[in-house]
Amino acid sequence: MPKSLEQFDMNQNISSEKEEKLSHIYEGLKKYEDESFGIDSGIGIDASIKDTVAYLNAFDFNTVESCSGHLTHGSLSPRVAIEASEKPKWRFIGQKEVFEKVALKHRVTLEEVFEHTKPKYDLSLEDRDVQPKNAEQIGAVWDEGWDSTPKEEETEEFKLWRKKTDELAGQLDSLTQEFYEGRSVEGENSKLVVEKHDDPELPHVYNYFLHNGGEDYLVMVDPGERAKLSEEEMNVLKKRLEANQKEMKDFTEFLKEKYNSH
Repeated sequence: MPKSLEQFDMNQNISSEKEEKLSHIYEGLKKYEDESFGIDSGIGIDASIKDTVAYLNAFDFNTVESCSGHLTHGSLSPRVAIEASEKPKWRFIGQKEVFEKVALKHRVTLEEVFEHTKPKYDLSLEDRDVQPKNAEQIGAVWDEGWDSTPKEEETEEFKLWRKKTDELAGQLDSLTQEFYEGRSVEGENSKLVVEKHDDPELPHVYNYFLHNGGEDYLVMVDPGERAKLSEEEMNVLKKRLEANQKEMKDFTEFLKEKYNSH
């Protein structure tokens, strides 16, 4: 049955809205592309993972970290971390009171502590490396506050946010399963998985990573160790990295097609 004019116009509007949304996302990612961040800064965005990040956000997955994988250092697996937006400041019951007490002890405000720990993407190049005079005290509050916080029970706000994050992870896992319907992968090492990141040693972090499963994701070798490898050994790692990156790229193409066709 042919579409009515009203139906056609509605579909055209939806397509236009999607295009505008994607354009807005790419515009927002520009502040992460500054070369001054450097590959080891932990706050830039690798060019080869940018499309993946953009289309995940287009599907309303709030991304908070990404890496394309590297040959000379770190993991051989690209990855993107997601979590629900508007993460609560306090994870545990009693945490706020502990931080207030520790901040008072070190004569800093909680506003200073959390402002100091925020990424500085929007600052000028000159201001990014400027440390406050009380940076040492701020760092002490952050470390001592988390060390002293009782971690038995989470706040209701964090529980609700964690549930939303878990639901997002489930949706992303469903997308990866759809991607792999009828698709074969050479070994389990390159197959993409969605894995929870909830390390007791990093209680301020709770999210999920999309990454290649298997040993390549776990290989976090410093540059000094990689430099000791032979050319043949490095070539083996290079092939593994390229295979992992291709898998993430193919998944990104799947996201693009799905986004543009609905």
